[in-house]
Amino acid sequence: MICKQTTSISGVWKPSTSETSKKLAGPCEITALKLAAGGGASVVAIYNGSSSADVIPANLAWVLDASTTDIDSQVFPNPISFSKGVFAVVEQGADFNPMVCISKVNL
Repeated sequence: MICKQTTSISGVWKPSTSETSKKLAGPCEITALKLAAGGGASVVAIYNGSSSADVIPANLAWVLDASTTDIDSQVFPNPISFSKGVFAVVEQGADFNPMVCISKVNL
């Protein structure tokens, strides 16, 4: 049986030194995450949250890590649920031109 899952690209976020955190989506299930870094290593933490108040260890759902020679691309056969929303924080490398992409299924 062939089944087509309805997904949408939530968008691409290009962090900068002046914007190191952002709500990427409301409540949803994530089917894919990607981090690419242009000029050096970058690390982005993905939280189940809707604001910086939710950036606590209990809400940490995933970590993306990329360098100039390695892109971190994760496709989840079973989507990860984010009941509060998807909130991303650049832990390292905001000045190295990182890009974060997500694909989601709306709840």
